[in-house]
Amino acid sequence: MQFTSQFRLLDNQTGRARSLTEFLSLLNIDDRNDQNRNAGNGGDLIKHTVYLTLLESLIEREPWRSEIRLRECHAGRGLYLTTPDNEWLGWCLQTMAEDSPLARSQRAALSDLGVGVAGHPGALYAGSSVLNLRVAAGARKAFTEFYESKPRTREILQVVLHEARPDTPGLTISVPGRSGRTFDGEAYIADSVKGWDERDLILLDPFSMWRQRKHQRRRDLYRDILVSAVANGCPVTIFFTWGNANREADEDLSGDRVTPMNGYGDLLRWLKLADVNVVTVTWIWRYRFAMWIVLPGPEMRELRNDIAARLRREVSLIDRLSDSSAVGRLHPETAVDVV
Repeated sequence: MQFTSQFRLLDNQTGRARSLTEFLSLLNIDDRNDQNRNAGNGGDLIKHTVYLTLLESLIEREPWRSEIRLRECHAGRGLYLTTPDNEWLGWCLQTMAEDSPLARSQRAALSDLGVGVAGHPGALYAGSSVLNLRVAAGARKAFTEFYESKPRTREILQVVLHEARPDTPGLTISVPGRSGRTFDGEAYIADSVKGWDERDLILLDPFSMWRQRKHQRRRDLYRDILVSAVANGCPVTIFFTWGNANREADEDLSGDRVTPMNGYGDLLRWLKLADVNVVTVTWIWRYRFAMWIVLPGPEMRELRNDIAARLRREVSLIDRLSDSSAVGRLHPETAVDVV
């Protein structure tokens, strides 16, 4: 496939601008970041559908129509190569060629960037940061902040977001972090969230850290973030994956186990006791995944029900596509519930 674009990334050593071909090659070797090869997998396709549905639902309403402040953790680099050795490639490309909300957003984002058309071998996959930026820009005022730990990934993200930026007044893009240094987005949120309010949408992505003893401090940090976010009315999403740990996933998802402290079951029990509105999305795609949309305050109950209804429609499109997938059915019907 031929790509045409003025897309450039400055070469820090020579000071010259890289060509698009060099940039795409750079994407493929970025930073030894293991997450890059997962782009477009079974977690992403549902997770990104949830993000888009939530953002679109918020932008239709006040106060988010007037102002939204998007805070996204693990923002990645914004743009990914769908390489032939990616085990998810066949299903991802088929999904992107269909008429689902996620596929339409992907095609629009990549078309705007001028870097190819989703749904073709060798095409690119737009990450959540690019997709979310385009939706958030629909508010009259949008402050978007993307947190990424790895400095090389963050450098690429800054360039991608600059190129993906809609020509919209009132839009601000921030990618904090010192050059060459790692950046802890969750710690930044924990330090800042007490000064935020319902206009601040927080997207958390903790990966599979919910059972290991060594991650207790990280679990405690997520509890602190949730407590402050709920107190201040901030909407929050959290994405979970258990990998191949099916027994642990079954225990957590069924509610049969609430340990460890501030793990999946313990945090969900706390949200229920606090009578917080929650939309839960669970799915299996070789691996086990779950996602929460946390909407504090009784005034958000109608919003919770609307988002759940939308999600049931939109993820069912992906589920139906998987029935006829050339690579076979990869997961059972995705479950969307409310708490």
